[in-house]
Amino acid sequence: MIRKKLRMLLGILAGIAAGASSGYGATLILEDFQIPYPETYWNFRATKTEVLSGDEGNQLQLTYPKWSEGQERWPAAILECGSGKFQTADWRGYAAFAMTVFNESADFTIRFRLDDAHGNQYGTSFFLPKGEETVCIIPIRELAERLDVTQMVRWDLWLEMPPENRVIRLSDIRLADEPYTHRNVEALCRRQLKRLETAVQQLQATQGTAYTDQLLADIEQWQAIFTAPEHRSAKIAASREPRLEQLEQLTLAAAFFAGRQDDFTVYPVAPTRKFRQNQVPGTAVPETEIRLDAARGEAESRQLLVFANRKPLREVTYHSTPLTDEAGNQLFPELSVVGYVPVANPTRPGYGFGLRGDYPDILLPNQPFEVPAFHNQALWFSVWVPVNAAPGCYRGLITVTAANAPEIKLPVTLQVYAATIPKLGKLKTSWSYHAILARPEYYGADWTAELADAFIRQNLKYRFSVDRFAYDMTLDLPDTLPWNRVFQVDDGGNVAADWQEFDRRVEYWLAQGKNTFKNYYPGWLDKKSNLAAPAIEAQKLQLISRHLAEKGWADYFYLYVFDEPPPGEADNIKEVCDWIHRQGDNLNVILTSCHDNESEYVGYADIFVPHINVYDPAFGAERQAAGNQYWMYTCIGTAFTTYPDTWKIDSCGTAHRAIGWWLYKYGAQGYLYWELDWWWKNPWETAETFPNGNGDGSMFYPAPDRQSLPYPSIRAELTRDGFEDYELLHLLAERYAGNPPDEVNTLLTAAEIIEAPDRYHQAGDDDFIRLHRRLLELLD
Repeated sequence: MIRKKLRMLLGILAGIAAGASSGYGATLILEDFQIPYPETYWNFRATKTEVLSGDEGNQLQLTYPKWSEGQERWPAAILECGSGKFQTADWRGYAAFAMTVFNESADFTIRFRLDDAHGNQYGTSFFLPKGEETVCIIPIRELAERLDVTQMVRWDLWLEMPPENRVIRLSDIRLADEPYTHRNVEALCRRQLKRLETAVQQLQATQGTAYTDQLLADIEQWQAIFTAPEHRSAKIAASREPRLEQLEQLTLAAAFFAGRQDDFTVYPVAPTRKFRQNQVPGTAVPETEIRLDAARGEAESRQLLVFANRKPLREVTYHSTPLTDEAGNQLFPELSVVGYVPVANPTRPGYGFGLRGDYPDILLPNQPFEVPAFHNQALWFSVWVPVNAAPGCYRGLITVTAANAPEIKLPVTLQVYAATIPKLGKLKTSWSYHAILARPEYYGADWTAELADAFIRQNLKYRFSVDRFAYDMTLDLPDTLPWNRVFQVDDGGNVAADWQEFDRRVEYWLAQGKNTFKNYYPGWLDKKSNLAAPAIEAQKLQLISRHLAEKGWADYFYLYVFDEPPPGEADNIKEVCDWIHRQGDNLNVILTSCHDNESEYVGYADIFVPHINVYDPAFGAERQAAGNQYWMYTCIGTAFTTYPDTWKIDSCGTAHRAIGWWLYKYGAQGYLYWELDWWWKNPWETAETFPNGNGDGSMFYPAPDRQSLPYPSIRAELTRDGFEDYELLHLLAERYAGNPPDEVNTLLTAAEIIEAPDRYHQAGDDDFIRLHRRLLELLD
């Protein structure tokens, strides 16, 4: 396929006449810094500016200063429509918005926002390599999906708490049919030719091998494209080829395959490592045995990469014996083949891998598979250890067999420790699904009550306490608790309750390990006037309050009736909280917040859930001491940050496991995640189920047969590992209460994992395994 595409590009070059027009289409300049004193019509928030003049026009040098306590958290450069040359609000007549940015500082990613006149916002980011010019482009058709492009009113170029001074030169902000200027294309060609030259030099050592020779032939064709006169379209198209974007990794792969003599290799790797199918783990000799360590009540996983070294592998199968101890006790592994998800809009470097391609995430049923030559296929191996398992050493054997190659066997050792993680753990979790999975294109009418219950049990294996986020409780869809059958309202407006079925369901789910429940849903209450029948809803909440008090269940339940209220809505939210608490002071109201104004809700909210970037450990400790709960959540807000998260597909797997260590280190009692099935776009076809968020809102995948449970993701497995680490850290703190030794204190402070609130040990794949083992040894 790559050779076919390259031939097409070369054909474009050959087919363009030497005298063909090199016009760049319609262009409208929005800012070129020719108007003096931009500080008089721009809004520069906590940034330093200087206009630089040159032969190719003016540039604005922007300095975003290193952040320190007390400074502006979000320095920005903002321009409103009607200011300077930004006089056109209607952008429909152009193909793209573009601006040229030269980065004078270290590599970093800058964030960008566009607003329309209706208050809608479009956010993205651009990776800026050190010492290079970057053309930042947004297609107008993409903007039109989110904004009214006839009424564009503002843009905002900003950073959050820069760790160092960031200096850029901004020029040529424009609307254009062709966003690349002639100067841009020349710079692009120079950069690509330098990369290609470096790759050729590195490939000399393995020249003569099949993989290297194929890659060198591709490089020769790329060089022909970038050295041809003019023909910018072909050059731009070539620069966007995923295979060229991945050139440095392909060069590493050449050395890997040059050293392989067998038909195929099985490489055990840490579960947190994510490899596209044309990536390699390095040239180290693969391990010949797999070792796992687990507490009772814990699950552990490993990943195997099957490499086809010289030829395609056909009808590959993957099996394991039971894991057996000396007394004959057995544990039965779960085996999955990993599926890959296309990423077309990659998470920017620094916050993700920054490369397009297919990324590993889906845990598919274990079925025969094929592996193309010079590619890998990931396999997943999990052991779920029951709480009553006998401690000791369990052994087994993995076998990978191909129809056209000799089989490979790998011994497996699992050490089960006496430490036990209970089903009802310390960490409270709240996960939601919106029943998008019940839409006709997914499960439709096949989403039965039995399947819904099985889905909740499946989530509980991952320590995800999940409920349907029901905007309309009258919808006839399966639910965790039978709220739509509890209450009866007579003609006089009097409410009675039948708790028999409700109690059976709560007791069942508590026994399964569910430690939170969404309470009754009286409607979306960002203001009290939303209540359609206040007197009836008040009676229902009073009945709930009394019943939960009688059963001792109040701490498990919370009302989630507003979300991330903006500061201007505080009075409305307080009125809602007061009204709820008048019906029962044990009715816990949850407050999710991303605005750093939690203190305003003291005395109103009961469970404070700040987004990770506004989490305040000191405030949290104060609230916990006062009897409130203090949790944390992540969502799209971590897209352009280095905080741990649970959802980014094209980012380090260590981010997902680090979440548990982060929660423990900073004293969070719970974790909330907004969505499991945000499948408005098919997650099999695109990772970007939420704009600019590869994986956000989609932790599972709909089963194609519409009968099986949704397929879990690698991210779910790694998040589970982090939650289990959280529980082990709590057990360790209890074991060494008082005056823990230095080693224990190092673990309890997560010193080797969490480097700062917004930074974790990204390359700590093997360190997570080592520290997890040490936790178990100290507990044993």
